[in-house]
Amino acid sequence: MISKSSKSDDIDIKIKELMDKEYIKSLNNRDLSSDEYNLLGDLYLKKGDKKSATKYLYKAAKKLSLDQGNKAIATYKKILNIYPSEIGAYEGIITILHKEGLVAEQIKYLLLLAQLYQNKSDFTKMTLIFRKIQELDPTNKTAELFFSRGKIDKVINNPQ
Repeated sequence: MISKSSKSDDIDIKIKELMDKEYIKSLNNRDLSSDEYNLLGDLYLKKGDKKSATKYLYKAAKKLSLDQGNKAIATYKKILNIYPSEIGAYEGIITILHKEGLVAEQIKYLLLLAQLYQNKSDFTKMTLIFRKIQELDPTNKTAELFFSRGKIDKVINNPQ
């Protein structure tokens, strides 16, 4: 039976190897690959270091090209599993979906992002998101309901 200490030591060794590789590549003005950043994120997550895990998962997602959009979205979703209110991850997903022309999915994530801004009482950003939703789908019921209340729209358009 493998002890917990041994398993933790293995993770630490793998992290050190990848960190050394990152350092060497940075000396040569190169980055790790998206897979290597993803692996570092996973290893830090196994260690319980969510902050470092998220940092490397963002690097992994940003390294992926548009033709690897699904892989980047999966990486952003991994970040959302760690921190469900990570705005940057939602924005990353929305950007990819926009570039791929996937309007229905884009609206889904815009609505989730609007909910986050509502929870933060950031009604200015929430209003901007609902305007974007209306641009994408002028018949969107949730956006219609939001603007039918009129309170926020009046404050934005008639600041007296």
